[in-house]
Amino acid sequence: MIKFDNSPDNPELKQYFELRDQKEFTANNVLYRQKIAKAQKYKCRVCGQSLVGDESLEVNHIVPEKVGGKSPCYNLELLHTSCHIHHHQLLEYYGGSKEYNKVREYFKKHNVDPSTKEGTKLMKKSFKKFDYNLN
Repeated sequence: MIKFDNSPDNPELKQYFELRDQKEFTANNVLYRQKIAKAQKYKCRVCGQSLVGDESLEVNHIVPEKVGGKSPCYNLELLHTSCHIHHHQLLEYYGGSKEYNKVREYFKKHNVDPSTKEGTKLMKKSFKKFDYNLN
């Protein structure tokens, strides 16, 4: 229970609520999901909100498998289900269809293998250009 005057929105209690969320997440998830969440500081990349809560989570490949992404932890992230759906809609939009032709060209242009850590970093960099506020 949270006392009436304590809130996750209170800047003075931000660290307390972050640690509380981490503890709750660790208690309710398997080790590989804990590792992925810790790497992203227990925040959803799309909405910036905590991964702890009522909404279910999806494991997302940062570099899509269709483009050559593999499944090591450095290429995985956790997103809220709604954020995951929205992310894939934008990935198709910016990537030039479900085959992600523009994404393939992007890797070729930068001469980077999509299955490497460098490929994952390049893809994360490109996500910063996504407008997740589109309706």
